[in-house]
Amino acid sequence: MNISGFDNLEQVGEGGMAVVWKAHQVSLDRDVAIKILKAELSSDPEEVADFTCEAKAAASLKHPNIIQVYDAAEQEGVYYFVMEYIAGQTVAQLLENGPMHWKKVTQIGLAIAEALEYAWSKVNLIHRDIKPGNIMFDDDGTIKLADLGLAKRLDTDSLAEQIQIRKLEGTPNYMSPEQARCKSKLDFRSDMYSLGATMYHMVTGKLPFEEYQPMEVLDMHTE
Repeated sequence: MNISGFDNLEQVGEGGMAVVWKAHQVSLDRDVAIKILKAELSSDPEEVADFTCEAKAAASLKHPNIIQVYDAAEQEGVYYFVMEYIAGQTVAQLLENGPMHWKKVTQIGLAIAEALEYAWSKVNLIHRDIKPGNIMFDDDGTIKLADLGLAKRLDTDSLAEQIQIRKLEGTPNYMSPEQARCKSKLDFRSDMYSLGATMYHMVTGKLPFEEYQPMEVLDMHTE
């Protein structure tokens, strides 16, 4: 993988839509993360639009607990955006060692709640996929909210015009009831529900409804 202006690309993550690489930005002499839309999706206008929307939404937010997006571009059919590189672990990785102390969970919960409140108050943005894998620690201990891949921004001129979800999106074990029901009307309360489910996982070391299959989990959230 070669992108002009960046050296030493090393893959550090992969999701359903994109691959994340660590790279060195030559012009500013700094390490960054580059999120690249998968090749099989780059020819789909809808996928490209969703990817571009994510970059724009993330770039509009400047908060100490949200990973900062620096730039978005396209190079020879490769769509990508450049963002702050976080050297530390995710909460999901920490949970591999078992439950977390309640004081640490409270600290994380407050930081993410502040980030979500900021995103909602600034641009009416909801994340829609709050979970341990999307909460990270920088090498200085700063808590960061990652992956706005499912984020949606509501019409700032008319909050009555709520988003229309095209398909079920999110992670079942942390999903709010209204997401599980594929409701068209969502707001910041969906993220807060998911944050609560995430904090439950952190305190207990267990997934919410972990003994059930994914579709059963959705039913449990809605009962």
